[in-house]
Amino acid sequence: MQRPWFVRLFDALDLPPESALTPEIVLSGYMRVRIEGRSELLAFSPEGVDVRLPDGEAYIRGSSLVVRKYDAEGLTLEGDIASVRILRRGEGG
Repeated sequence: MQRPWFVRLFDALDLPPESALTPEIVLSGYMRVRIEGRSELLAFSPEGVDVRLPDGEAYIRGSSLVVRKYDAEGLTLEGDIASVRILRRGEGG
């Protein structure tokens, strides 16, 4: 069975393949969160943002939340961030 193309590429570059599948989530204080990598905005309100990740979902809760940047490189949210919850596929509530 042939391995996926990205696994072969990461092998050739001597990089761990999970780095292509796992987003980097950076919380800066209580005011900014950045999700690097592929993500899909599922729901948005000033009190909460739900994001689909390659291997699960992320739930950001707070107040006065604003999307500052959303592009192919990732998603940046700003506001008063109260919590960031990550639920990986296969994990229960």
